[in-house]
Amino acid sequence: MNTLDEKGIDWLCDQLTNGATQRSLCEGLGIDPATMCRWLAADPQRSARAREARIAAARFFEEMAGQVIEEAKDQFSLAKAKELAHHYRWKASKANPKEFGDKVTAEHVGADGGPVLFAKVVREIVDPAKEQT
Repeated sequence: MNTLDEKGIDWLCDQLTNGATQRSLCEGLGIDPATMCRWLAADPQRSARAREARIAAARFFEEMAGQVIEEAKDQFSLAKAKELAHHYRWKASKANPKEFGDKVTAEHVGADGGPVLFAKVVREIVDPAKEQT
């Protein structure tokens, strides 16, 4: 049994949701990053859960962006904090583009969430000369 099987997917998802990177987790476990990638890919449920944990981590990164700016004590640390905040927001946008991405999408739906229905309007051309007769 390998280290990832011992720790389990719940542990891994908790770590990812709390903002840990796969690289840092692999270093801590003493395994190659490719091992973790293969372990996740071997089970579709594990892969899906890890993906969802990364999406949940986007909220953590967004909160960190504000926190590092608030904790800055001088101009140098504020400049560094702004760079970190930018990076955290970027990570959030990649992990969860639907909530934190830059693109705005508009979706048009019809009644009860169904398709939009269009009515065809037909206009009859009337010849005024023929209409008088």
